[in-house]
Amino acid sequence: MIPHTATPIGRRRVDHHIWSTAIFLALTFPFGAFGERGACQELRTIAGTAADAKVDAFGDPIPSFALARLGTDRFRHPETIRGLAVSRNEEFVVTYGGFQVCIWRIQDGELLRTIELPFSSPHVTRIVLSPDDRFVAIVGGRREVCVHEVTSGDLAWKDSYCRSLVGSHLTFTYSSDEKFLVLVASNGVVVWGSKNATPSYTYRVPRIEGYDPSSHSVFHLNGARNVVWQTSLANGRRRTFSTRSGGERRAVETQFSNDGQWVVETWLHRYRVPVVDYGFDWKSDYEVRVIATSTGEAAQVWHHEEHYPRNILHRDQPYLLHVGERNAEFYDLSQQNPFVKPAYVAKRFGWIASNLGLLVYAQDQSVVFYDLKKQAVVPRASHDGQVATAHFSRDGRWLVTELGVWESRTSRLAWRFADPQCQILGFSGDSRHLLRTRDKRIYWHEVASDKLLREVQITAFVAPLGSLGLAFDYSPARELVAVADGDRVVIIDAKSGDTRLVSKRFRWPPKEAYFSPTGNYLVTAERRHDPYSSWPDEPPEIILWDLSRFESPKRLQFDSPELPQVQFDAADGLVLLFTPKSVVNTKSVLAYYEMGSGELVHRRVIDGEWLRRGAFLDSDTVALSPLAVKVTAEHNTLNEIRSTGEIRVEAPNGDAKWTRPIPGFRRADPVAKLLLTDDCLSRRAPFIVDTRTLFPALEWDTLDVDDERLAKLWSQLAGKPSESQMAIRDLKTADSRKVAEFLRGKLRPIAESDATAIRDALASLASDDDEASEKARQELLRHGMQAAPALRHALTEDINSLLQSRVEGMLREIADAAWSDVEELQILRALRVLEKNEFDDVKVLLRELASGAPSARLTRAAASILRLRELHAALPLVAEAKVTDP
Repeated sequence: MIPHTATPIGRRRVDHHIWSTAIFLALTFPFGAFGERGACQELRTIAGTAADAKVDAFGDPIPSFALARLGTDRFRHPETIRGLAVSRNEEFVVTYGGFQVCIWRIQDGELLRTIELPFSSPHVTRIVLSPDDRFVAIVGGRREVCVHEVTSGDLAWKDSYCRSLVGSHLTFTYSSDEKFLVLVASNGVVVWGSKNATPSYTYRVPRIEGYDPSSHSVFHLNGARNVVWQTSLANGRRRTFSTRSGGERRAVETQFSNDGQWVVETWLHRYRVPVVDYGFDWKSDYEVRVIATSTGEAAQVWHHEEHYPRNILHRDQPYLLHVGERNAEFYDLSQQNPFVKPAYVAKRFGWIASNLGLLVYAQDQSVVFYDLKKQAVVPRASHDGQVATAHFSRDGRWLVTELGVWESRTSRLAWRFADPQCQILGFSGDSRHLLRTRDKRIYWHEVASDKLLREVQITAFVAPLGSLGLAFDYSPARELVAVADGDRVVIIDAKSGDTRLVSKRFRWPPKEAYFSPTGNYLVTAERRHDPYSSWPDEPPEIILWDLSRFESPKRLQFDSPELPQVQFDAADGLVLLFTPKSVVNTKSVLAYYEMGSGELVHRRVIDGEWLRRGAFLDSDTVALSPLAVKVTAEHNTLNEIRSTGEIRVEAPNGDAKWTRPIPGFRRADPVAKLLLTDDCLSRRAPFIVDTRTLFPALEWDTLDVDDERLAKLWSQLAGKPSESQMAIRDLKTADSRKVAEFLRGKLRPIAESDATAIRDALASLASDDDEASEKARQELLRHGMQAAPALRHALTEDINSLLQSRVEGMLREIADAAWSDVEELQILRALRVLEKNEFDDVKVLLRELASGAPSARLTRAAASILRLRELHAALPLVAEAKVTDP
């Protein structure tokens, strides 16, 4: 049989720096003067779309196979932003990252210019705009300075300043009269004329604290005399600025406003504190002082322990943003009027745009605008920073990230999270609710809005969900939460918070937990290692749990020292374990296990490549996101890691490989049939893709079968897992009518056992008569898994130790027998054949099988496949699309 795969169409480069003239979107800022007509209003989208182009919410073109772009590439730097500045007229913002400087128009986010820096190192310490906004100056990490014109991007001049200036950079700015460009380090100063590359002044002195652009002078401490001197850089004159007491140390940072009216000093004090059994330890206390130079008195004083505060002082206005430990405050220094907001907003670099009433700051690759009056992020329909968490709803309508809830097919941000501290669990089974958790509570939100419907208190004795090192996962199909409570696993009902199942204690407490899409199976993982060693010395312990036979989990033999990533197919057929990116070795191990038996089906080792992500697209195809690894043969050391620039699709056994030109994915959901591309690898806003368009299902040559061949394949389903997988593939490629009619004669719903007979056998199990007890044991074994609910219920009652021991033994014995029940495995494998069979009678057959005994594995498996078929049938139709390079 030869698989037919679509041949990838040649790549087409998409220039993100050119905006279509026919498609224009303006994000307007109808801002008044700050403090007079109020702060900024929300950015509004005014979109005009071309009829023949597919565009995102901002009117920018996207590839034809993508449903939407999560956010926008506007205000999104190609690399992580390392520096940011806003023009004096507040018309554009400048970002730096990698070797590039990008200039963005604030009005609509259009990329005006990209400047490639002539540096030998991508590290930049400071970036500043000239007062007339004509030039941008950058300091490189290897003592390099370059100045570029903003309008043309041309290099005005470049200089490598004195190598002896090795102190940390404190200030890089223009003087107030615009004549000089000044770089201040902790051990010296370099001054350039603003229009030439020759340093006009180099001043080396230790313990410099700051630079005043209004007087063009530096301040430095004479430690021996505890005197702060002010030295003019124009004529070299020195005067005593202040005298400090002997107990005070030098300020680690000093900032001056351009008009010289305000000084912000950050002081570091270290003191010793006693520590039990260790003598003493050093503690740090940062003190921030805001001083009015006219009076010399401190207007504001803050103290912080073990936290370096950041202060953003406006160049021309008396505005200061002070970021502390738990909050940040915006001060109008002339009025002493603070606005308090959460500190997580300004994580990296910030700039105050006072006329617009905005704090402009960088988060990862994105420029974010924060309304200082409303104390909220200005909505831009964009994802702030890189995506770390992503979950699709089962109906494919919604996507949730750590930022908020999005509509999957339009990327419209439905609502933003007000409390970012809550952990995301996922969507409910009906896709109408979103579940989040904090401490020991589960919060149910209405998906279409941010309305909180109810709070559920977890009654089990478990650590708070979301706490460090706690393994937990949520199943939307069954609305259950699995929590690793120390060295045991607890299954909790997300609707009530009550405990459903509790495992026995294990030697190694789990660190990872993964529910299968149906919620019938759970995989936990724990790395076993010597606590006194930094490297694992044993393969991890991977355990497969069937919730119907929870008392007897199956250990999966995985021979890699690293904790694997775990992925399931949608129909409870296979589970994939693979080693992700690792520093231990350059080999990735892929191992496929059958969930019904827990046995290994396929195992492969990929050398010279790391897998960043892996996921089932359906039961027959797997998508892999690889990273290429280059190793130096001489020393066997890692030399280079890079994205391969593509997603590889293959069958579980490694056959039928083909690729798509997308550098990786963050999330691929086999139920919703949606994929979110990896913005960390692409360095661009991620796309939401319908996998049915981008990755069409494998099509195999139709297999001609007769009754004899069908009987042989049926027998093969009862064989070894590897053999049974080949039989499943053959039956899927055979005539659907013949296969459905044949299996209809083999599959029958499981009749429900007599509850009275189970209760009587359970009562006789506690008999002192060995013959009666053994007879009861055999009777319970005959009922199999249908007796498990009654046995579990008996353990919750007040019973003697003898009966408790026998009941626990019966549960383990029944569960152990179910793992190796050949007849049951044969039926479960046959159900996987029906997952994609489109013959009309298949749906009727699945309904009959799903109406059997509720506790039977066949009943649950048939119900899961039936629900999966209904979900996929309800998904919107996919239009034909060409595959192009995004």
